[in-house]
Amino acid sequence: MDIANKTLDDVQYLAVGHLSKDVSSAGHVAGGAVYYGAVTAGRLGIKPGILTSCAPDFNFPREIRNWPIRYAESRTTTTFENIYGCTNDRTDRRQYVHDVADPISLDILPESWRQASILHLAPLLDEIPVQIIDLFPESLIVASIQGWTRRIGINGRVYASSWEGLDVLPRIDVAICSRQDAYSEDDIVHWSNLARVLIVTNGSHGVTVYSGESVFELESLNVTEIDPTGAGDVFSAAFAVRFFETGNLLESSDFASVVAGLSVRSQGVSAIPYKKEVELFRQKHL
Repeated sequence: MDIANKTLDDVQYLAVGHLSKDVSSAGHVAGGAVYYGAVTAGRLGIKPGILTSCAPDFNFPREIRNWPIRYAESRTTTTFENIYGCTNDRTDRRQYVHDVADPISLDILPESWRQASILHLAPLLDEIPVQIIDLFPESLIVASIQGWTRRIGINGRVYASSWEGLDVLPRIDVAICSRQDAYSEDDIVHWSNLARVLIVTNGSHGVTVYSGESVFELESLNVTEIDPTGAGDVFSAAFAVRFFETGNLLESSDFASVVAGLSVRSQGVSAIPYKKEVELFRQKHL
Protein backbone atom coordinates (compact mmCIF):
# COMPACT_ATOMS: atom_id res chain seq x y z
CA MET A 1 0.00 0.00 0.00
CA ASP A 2 1.50 3.35 -1.07
CA ILE A 3 0.67 5.36 2.01
CA ALA A 4 3.00 8.18 0.98
CA ASN A 5 0.87 9.13 -2.04
CA LYS A 6 -2.38 9.70 -0.22
CA THR A 7 -3.90 13.16 -0.84
CA LEU A 8 -1.94 15.87 0.93
CA ASP A 9 -4.56 18.61 0.96
CA ASP A 10 -6.59 19.97 3.86
CA VAL A 11 -4.53 18.61 6.74
CA GLN A 12 -5.72 20.49 9.83
CA TYR A 13 -3.75 18.65 12.50
CA LEU A 14 -0.23 17.56 11.64
CA ALA A 15 1.46 15.08 13.99
CA VAL A 16 5.24 14.79 13.68
CA GLY A 17 7.22 11.96 15.26
CA HIS A 18 8.04 8.27 14.92
CA LEU A 19 5.34 5.71 14.43
CA SER A 20 6.39 2.68 16.41
CA LYS A 21 5.92 -1.01 16.87
CA ASP A 22 4.97 -1.80 20.47
CA VAL A 23 5.74 -5.21 21.89
CA SER A 24 2.63 -6.84 23.34
CA SER A 25 1.38 -10.28 24.33
CA ALA A 26 -0.22 -10.46 20.88
CA GLY A 27 3.01 -9.63 19.07
CA HIS A 28 3.81 -6.23 17.59
CA VAL A 29 1.08 -3.58 17.54
CA ALA A 30 1.20 -0.04 16.20
CA GLY A 31 2.15 2.67 18.63
CA GLY A 32 3.76 6.05 18.97
CA ALA A 33 2.43 9.42 20.05
CA VAL A 34 1.62 10.39 16.46
CA TYR A 35 -0.55 7.28 16.04
CA TYR A 36 -2.59 7.87 19.17
CA GLY A 37 -2.68 11.59 18.49
CA ALA A 38 -3.85 11.28 14.88
CA VAL A 39 -6.60 8.81 15.76
CA THR A 40 -7.75 11.15 18.52
CA ALA A 41 -7.82 14.20 16.25
CA GLY A 42 -9.72 12.29 13.57
CA ARG A 43 -12.36 11.11 16.02
CA LEU A 44 -12.78 14.65 17.29
CA GLY A 45 -13.57 15.87 13.78
CA ILE A 46 -10.20 17.35 12.73
CA LYS A 47 -8.49 15.96 9.62
CA PRO A 48 -5.07 14.58 10.62
CA GLY A 49 -1.84 14.03 8.76
CA ILE A 50 1.38 12.34 9.90
CA LEU A 51 5.04 13.11 9.16
CA THR A 52 7.25 10.24 10.27
CA SER A 53 10.11 7.84 9.60
CA CYS A 54 9.80 4.04 9.55
CA ALA A 55 10.90 0.92 7.72
CA PRO A 56 9.19 0.09 4.39
CA ASP A 57 7.63 -3.05 5.88
CA PHE A 58 5.82 -1.16 8.65
CA ASN A 59 2.22 -2.37 8.83
CA PHE A 60 0.16 0.82 8.88
CA PRO A 61 -2.91 0.15 11.04
CA ARG A 62 -6.32 0.39 9.44
CA GLU A 63 -7.30 3.41 11.59
CA ILE A 64 -4.86 5.66 9.71
CA ARG A 65 -4.46 4.03 6.29
CA ASN A 66 -6.80 6.46 4.55
CA TRP A 67 -5.21 9.57 6.02
CA PRO A 68 -2.34 11.61 4.55
CA ILE A 69 1.00 10.20 5.71
CA ARG A 70 4.47 11.17 4.56
CA TYR A 71 7.32 9.01 5.74
CA ALA A 72 11.04 8.77 5.13
CA GLU A 73 12.18 5.19 4.64
CA SER A 74 14.32 3.99 7.51
CA ARG A 75 16.34 0.81 8.03
CA THR A 76 14.28 0.05 11.14
CA THR A 77 11.06 1.09 12.87
CA THR A 78 11.22 2.38 16.43
CA THR A 79 10.15 -0.45 18.72
CA PHE A 80 9.06 0.01 22.34
CA GLU A 81 8.05 -2.32 25.13
CA ASN A 82 5.98 -0.99 28.02
CA ILE A 83 5.81 -3.01 31.24
CA TYR A 84 3.32 -1.85 33.84
CA GLY A 85 3.33 -2.68 37.54
CA CYS A 86 0.66 -4.76 39.21
CA THR A 87 -1.50 -1.66 39.76
CA ASN A 88 -1.63 -0.98 35.99
CA ASP A 89 -1.30 2.71 36.85
CA ARG A 90 0.04 4.90 34.05
CA THR A 91 2.75 6.20 36.38
CA ASP A 92 3.97 2.68 37.24
CA ARG A 93 5.77 1.79 34.02
CA ARG A 94 9.11 0.46 32.85
CA GLN A 95 9.88 1.19 29.24
CA TYR A 96 12.42 -0.40 26.89
CA VAL A 97 13.40 0.43 23.32
CA HIS A 98 14.61 -2.33 20.99
CA ASP A 99 15.06 -0.42 17.70
CA VAL A 100 15.19 3.25 16.71
CA ALA A 101 14.21 4.61 13.29
CA ASP A 102 16.19 7.29 11.49
CA PRO A 103 15.52 10.96 12.32
CA ILE A 104 12.70 12.65 10.42
CA SER A 105 13.79 14.68 7.41
CA LEU A 106 12.08 17.99 6.71
CA ASP A 107 12.74 17.39 3.01
CA ILE A 108 9.60 15.22 2.85
CA LEU A 109 7.34 17.90 4.36
CA PRO A 110 4.80 18.99 1.72
CA GLU A 111 4.59 22.74 1.26
CA SER A 112 0.80 22.65 1.68
CA TRP A 113 1.10 21.10 5.13
CA ARG A 114 2.73 24.26 6.46
CA GLN A 115 -0.77 25.72 6.53
CA ALA A 116 -2.01 23.19 9.08
CA SER A 117 -4.02 24.78 11.87
CA ILE A 118 -2.33 22.60 14.51
CA LEU A 119 1.24 21.32 14.60
CA HIS A 120 1.70 18.58 17.21
CA LEU A 121 5.34 17.77 17.82
CA ALA A 122 5.38 14.29 19.34
CA PRO A 123 8.91 12.86 19.38
CA LEU A 124 9.67 9.46 20.87
CA LEU A 125 13.48 9.76 20.97
CA ASP A 126 14.65 13.19 19.80
CA GLU A 127 13.91 12.44 16.13
CA ILE A 128 12.42 15.83 15.15
CA PRO A 129 14.59 18.70 13.86
CA VAL A 130 13.60 21.72 15.95
CA GLN A 131 13.89 23.88 12.82
CA ILE A 132 10.39 22.67 11.95
CA ILE A 133 9.01 25.22 14.40
CA ASP A 134 10.06 28.07 12.11
CA LEU A 135 8.10 26.59 9.21
CA PHE A 136 4.72 26.98 10.96
CA PRO A 137 4.47 30.65 11.98
CA GLU A 138 0.66 30.73 11.82
CA SER A 139 -0.08 27.36 13.45
CA LEU A 140 -0.98 26.48 17.01
CA ILE A 141 2.11 24.53 18.10
CA VAL A 142 1.70 21.95 20.84
CA ALA A 143 4.63 19.74 21.84
CA SER A 144 4.60 16.47 23.75
CA ILE A 145 8.12 16.90 25.06
CA GLN A 146 8.82 13.38 26.36
CA GLY A 147 10.91 12.48 23.33
CA TRP A 148 13.41 15.19 24.23
CA THR A 149 13.67 14.16 27.87
CA ARG A 150 14.24 10.43 27.31
CA ARG A 151 17.59 8.66 27.24
CA ILE A 152 18.44 5.01 26.57
CA GLY A 153 20.35 3.08 29.20
CA ILE A 154 21.58 -0.47 29.72
CA ASN A 155 19.55 -3.17 27.90
CA GLY A 156 17.49 -0.48 26.18
CA ARG A 157 15.87 0.76 29.38
CA VAL A 158 14.38 4.21 28.83
CA TYR A 159 14.84 6.73 31.59
CA ALA A 160 14.26 10.45 32.15
CA SER A 161 17.19 12.81 31.85
CA SER A 162 17.46 16.51 32.54
CA TRP A 163 16.62 18.61 29.47
CA GLU A 164 17.06 22.36 29.16
CA GLY A 165 14.46 22.90 26.43
CA LEU A 166 15.86 26.28 25.46
CA ASP A 167 15.53 25.65 21.72
CA VAL A 168 11.91 24.47 21.98
CA LEU A 169 9.90 25.70 24.94
CA PRO A 170 10.02 29.49 24.40
CA ARG A 171 9.07 29.05 20.73
CA ILE A 172 5.90 26.98 21.03
CA ASP A 173 2.42 27.64 22.41
CA VAL A 174 1.91 24.69 24.77
CA ALA A 175 4.23 22.00 26.16
CA ILE A 176 2.81 18.77 27.60
CA CYS A 177 4.57 16.00 29.48
CA SER A 178 4.01 13.25 32.00
CA ARG A 179 5.48 13.66 35.47
CA GLN A 180 7.42 10.47 34.63
CA ASP A 181 9.18 12.36 31.86
CA ALA A 182 10.76 14.84 34.26
CA TYR A 183 14.09 13.97 35.82
CA SER A 184 13.22 16.05 38.88
CA GLU A 185 10.76 18.63 40.20
CA ASP A 186 13.40 21.23 39.36
CA ASP A 187 12.93 20.36 35.69
CA ILE A 188 9.22 21.07 35.91
CA VAL A 189 9.86 24.42 37.57
CA HIS A 190 12.44 25.24 34.89
CA TRP A 191 10.12 24.24 32.03
CA SER A 192 7.19 26.17 33.48
CA ASN A 193 9.34 29.31 33.53
CA LEU A 194 10.33 28.86 29.88
CA ALA A 195 7.01 27.76 28.37
CA ARG A 196 3.97 29.94 27.79
CA VAL A 197 1.89 27.01 29.01
CA LEU A 198 3.13 23.76 30.55
CA ILE A 199 0.76 20.88 31.27
CA VAL A 200 1.98 17.99 33.43
CA THR A 201 -0.09 14.81 33.46
CA ASN A 202 0.21 12.30 36.28
CA GLY A 203 -1.91 9.29 35.34
CA SER A 204 -4.84 8.71 37.67
CA HIS A 205 -3.53 11.48 39.94
CA GLY A 206 -4.68 14.24 37.61
CA VAL A 207 -3.22 17.13 35.65
CA THR A 208 -1.37 20.30 36.65
CA VAL A 209 -1.42 23.33 34.35
CA TYR A 210 1.16 26.13 34.58
CA SER A 211 0.43 29.39 32.77
CA GLY A 212 2.48 32.39 33.75
CA GLU A 213 1.89 32.98 37.44
CA SER A 214 -1.21 30.78 37.45
CA VAL A 215 -1.27 27.10 38.44
CA PHE A 216 -4.38 24.93 38.56
CA GLU A 217 -5.08 21.24 38.92
CA LEU A 218 -7.69 18.90 37.46
CA GLU A 219 -8.69 15.43 38.56
CA SER A 220 -8.58 12.43 36.23
CA LEU A 221 -11.67 10.39 35.47
CA ASN A 222 -12.37 7.56 37.86
CA VAL A 223 -12.43 4.67 35.39
CA THR A 224 -11.21 1.09 35.30
CA GLU A 225 -8.01 1.09 33.26
CA ILE A 226 -7.59 -1.76 30.80
CA ASP A 227 -4.70 -0.35 28.76
CA PRO A 228 -3.10 2.95 29.82
CA THR A 229 -0.65 3.03 26.90
CA GLY A 230 -1.03 6.22 24.87
CA ALA A 231 -3.26 8.05 27.35
CA GLY A 232 -0.87 11.00 27.55
CA ASP A 233 -0.73 11.21 23.76
CA VAL A 234 -4.52 11.16 23.57
CA PHE A 235 -4.62 13.96 26.14
CA SER A 236 -2.16 16.07 24.13
CA ALA A 237 -4.06 15.73 20.86
CA ALA A 238 -7.46 16.33 22.48
CA PHE A 239 -6.11 19.40 24.24
CA ALA A 240 -4.65 20.75 20.99
CA VAL A 241 -7.93 20.29 19.13
CA ARG A 242 -10.06 21.86 21.85
CA PHE A 243 -7.64 24.73 22.49
CA PHE A 244 -7.64 25.54 18.79
CA GLU A 245 -11.45 25.56 18.84
CA THR A 246 -11.95 27.58 22.04
CA GLY A 247 -8.71 29.26 23.11
CA ASN A 248 -9.77 28.43 26.67
CA LEU A 249 -7.02 26.78 28.71
CA LEU A 250 -9.20 25.41 31.52
CA GLU A 251 -11.93 24.12 29.20
CA SER A 252 -9.40 22.47 26.91
CA SER A 253 -7.58 20.79 29.79
CA ASP A 254 -10.82 19.46 31.23
CA PHE A 255 -11.97 18.25 27.81
CA ALA A 256 -8.65 16.48 27.22
CA SER A 257 -8.81 14.82 30.66
CA VAL A 258 -12.18 13.31 29.76
CA VAL A 259 -11.00 12.09 26.35
CA ALA A 260 -7.87 10.53 27.85
CA GLY A 261 -9.83 8.94 30.68
CA LEU A 262 -12.31 7.34 28.30
CA SER A 263 -9.48 6.09 26.08
CA VAL A 264 -7.99 3.67 28.63
CA ARG A 265 -11.10 1.49 28.94
CA SER A 266 -9.92 -0.93 26.24
CA GLN A 267 -6.81 -2.06 24.36
CA GLY A 268 -4.98 0.19 21.95
CA VAL A 269 -6.95 2.97 20.24
CA SER A 270 -10.30 1.17 20.28
CA ALA A 271 -11.72 3.18 23.20
CA ILE A 272 -10.62 6.62 22.02
CA PRO A 273 -13.99 8.38 21.90
CA TYR A 274 -15.66 10.36 19.14
CA LYS A 275 -16.56 13.98 19.81
CA LYS A 276 -20.26 13.32 20.33
CA GLU A 277 -19.49 10.64 22.93
CA VAL A 278 -17.28 13.10 24.81
CA GLU A 279 -19.97 15.78 24.73
CA LEU A 280 -22.66 13.39 25.97
CA PHE A 281 -20.39 12.13 28.75
CA ARG A 282 -19.61 15.64 29.92
CA GLN A 283 -23.26 16.65 29.88
CA LYS A 284 -24.15 13.64 31.99
CA HIS A 285 -21.29 13.60 34.48
CA LEU A 286 -19.92 17.13 34.75
